[in-house]
Amino acid sequence: MKLQKQLLVCLLAVFGNCFMNSCQDDHEEVLIPEQPSEEDPSSGIPEEIRSGTRFAADLLNIYYVWNKEIEKDLPRLNPDTCTNPFQVVYDLRYSDPATGVKDKWTFLTNDLNSLQESIEGIETTYGMMYKVGKTPQGAANYLVAAVVYDDSPAAKAGLQRGDIIALINGKAVSDESMKEMSQQSSVSLTTGSLKDGQLVPDGQTHQLTAVKMYTNPILHHQLYDVNGKKVGYLCYSSFDLESVGPLIELFKEFKTAGIEELILDLRYNGGGYVVTELVLASMLAPEAVAHNPKAVFEREQYNSVLMDAFAKEGYSTETCFQTSWNYTQEKNGIDFVHDTSDANIGLQKIYGLITANSASASEALLGGLMPYMEVETIGTNSHGKYCTGQMLSPEDIYSKYNTAIKEWGMYVMISIYQNSNGDTPCMPNGIVPDKEVTEGVDLVPWGDERDPLLRAALKSAGKVYETSATSRSASQGQLVKDIPHNAAFGKRIALPVLMNTKVH
Repeated sequence: MKLQKQLLVCLLAVFGNCFMNSCQDDHEEVLIPEQPSEEDPSSGIPEEIRSGTRFAADLLNIYYVWNKEIEKDLPRLNPDTCTNPFQVVYDLRYSDPATGVKDKWTFLTNDLNSLQESIEGIETTYGMMYKVGKTPQGAANYLVAAVVYDDSPAAKAGLQRGDIIALINGKAVSDESMKEMSQQSSVSLTTGSLKDGQLVPDGQTHQLTAVKMYTNPILHHQLYDVNGKKVGYLCYSSFDLESVGPLIELFKEFKTAGIEELILDLRYNGGGYVVTELVLASMLAPEAVAHNPKAVFEREQYNSVLMDAFAKEGYSTETCFQTSWNYTQEKNGIDFVHDTSDANIGLQKIYGLITANSASASEALLGGLMPYMEVETIGTNSHGKYCTGQMLSPEDIYSKYNTAIKEWGMYVMISIYQNSNGDTPCMPNGIVPDKEVTEGVDLVPWGDERDPLLRAALKSAGKVYETSATSRSASQGQLVKDIPHNAAFGKRIALPVLMNTKVH
């Protein structure tokens, strides 16, 4: 289905280009004309699949940043022949072995509500993220708690970051028992320790029942004195919307405390909303930059059709710094009213702690700040999520559609982001850290200076240690699997609110 350029512009103004600096200009919500009837019993393909296939084809044709590159393969999403649009969308994702650029994020779902809740930090969970370790001799696997969220079943059971889990439901840790844990609503976890290189259960069993809860991404914050210089520390695990208010209050506390540098721990942050990223940027950037509405934070590169349409209609594809947000939209349940005018710290330097679990908005935030201030990255290569995605449902794009696909949706990559210098530091294989430090599996509580990434940042800030770092234990276990990624990982999401984007 082809649309006029003006309609394309309006669509992006409504759904994709949400955070551009602009003047006031009202737009009506413009939708694709109604979806044609999919009734064709002769095909043998259910109406839901036929309608979902057409929905996927329309989105990739209109929005996908690599739409021209996959154009020859789009006929695979033919409602008359396609029986599995989920797999076909997965297969069509762009990949260029020569450059290493690869879309690992676009996907089609028939359970959009669960995905949206996951993005908001609301999910049915035990409230724990874990890594998989192996004993030094490689004889047995174990879990190590990496994140235990406050007020979660795991926290209430007494589990803490760094605890070793030796048994799952009385069984050894294996792919099978971990799968069983993820699929059940309750689990029995037996803690243990490593002694003389051997995994030894301690007999303490913790019974956990999963609950639907909000997982607060503000994991820890602290102040350090480094030779008279005040250094702040913030560990943050997801760019959700709920945490914005508390973050602003926390940054006001940092400002009152007079911190000069900040250790921003994004080691387990897989991304989230672009607007939350921009709010954080407004508090981290030099004050003169944050209060300059003409200072470019990011630029978005859309597909050629959309870029031409924006240019013709005078729409900006730049996101500039701002200190005030007033986004409300009853349809999508959005009430986002915040102000950071008095929350900018006036930082001199940021230490970004990153790992392969740092993605999307985490990478974009650090990359967007790099042209304006000193950002030292510490850890290991970040994930490499260099795209902005949009979650769209049939209701968002059709004036009328088959209600069988009401719960369908697609997270589609609509643009590649760049900083004000035109660079995307995480493209294609992640941000390469200035100082390489491995976290490992011997984990200590947040803020503990035995933590290798935190310790490296404090040393860069000028702290001198008399002895070498000691870990949580002398186990030195081997990392088998890093934190499993949930549906929200690697999501850099444009908020679907009606914004005014036309530049006068």
